Amino acid sequence: MNRIVMLLAFACFTQNVFANEGFYVSLGVGADMFYGEQFPSEVIYKNGSPVVIISGNRQKEATTDIVSTDLGNMPAVDFNMGYNILNYASIELKLNFTGSDISKKGERKGGGFISGVAKYHPINHWKKNYFVDPYIFLGGGYSMIGMNVEEWGFVEKQSKAIAGGFFEMGLGTDLYIKKWFSIFLDLNFYFPSYSKFYYDWDKDIIHEMNTTPDTVVFSIVFGSRFHFNIKE
Repeated sequence: MNRIVMLLAFACFTQNVFANEGFYVSLGVGADMFYGEQFPSEVIYKNGSPVVIISGNRQKEATTDIVSTDLGNMPAVDFNMGYNILNYASIELKLNFTGSDISKKGERKGGGFISGVAKYHPINHWKKNYFVDPYIFLGGGYSMIGMNVEEWGFVEKQSKAIAGGFFEMGLGTDLYIKKWFSIFLDLNFYFPSYSKFYYDWDKDIIHEMNTTPDTVVFSIVFGSRFHFNIKE
C-alpha cells in the first residue's frame, strides 16, 4: 500500500498535472450506511378508507410501522457528471445507487439518491494549477428505497418502498495523475425525509406520512474522474 502511495505522489510531482476548468464525469464505489428508526405508526388509507388486512377470521388495519430506515450498511455505486467553473466552483449531477441481497427474493433491499450539487474548491483561490484539489459541497435531491418486510397476515415478506427529498453535505478531494484523469475520495452525509410510503404498487396504495422518521446516511466513495475541455 505504501508503495502505491509513493508511486502516485511521484507521478503527480514529476508531471504538470492540476485542477482546471472543464466538464468531467466520474465513477466510484463504496458504501452507504443508514442510521434511522422505525416509521411512526400511521393507518394507511385508500380513497378515504383504511386499508384492512384479513387473515382467517381476524382483520387488522394496515399501518406504516412495519418499515424502518435503520437499514445498516450497503454497497454503493456513484456516477457523477459536472462542470468546473473558474477553477474554484463546480456544479454537478450525482447518482448514488445502493443495495444488498439483490439475488435473494425475500431479503433484497436498495434504491438510490439523485441530486444536484454545488462544490467549492478553496485551495484554487490562492494556489491554482495544484495537483491536489480538496472541496466541500452542498446539494439536495430525491431518494427512493425499496425493501422486503414482515407484515401481519402474510406468510412471506412483503415488498414496500419509501421516498422523499433530502439535503446533503460533504467533503472530498481529487488527486490528479494526468490533466485528464484524477482519483477521488468523497465523504458524504444525506439527510432524507421519507414522506411517501408505497404500501402496494399494483393497487396504487401510497400513503403520505404526517411524521417522518429521523434518518442519516453516511456514504464513503472512492473512484476515478475523467476531465474534458481542459484549458492549456
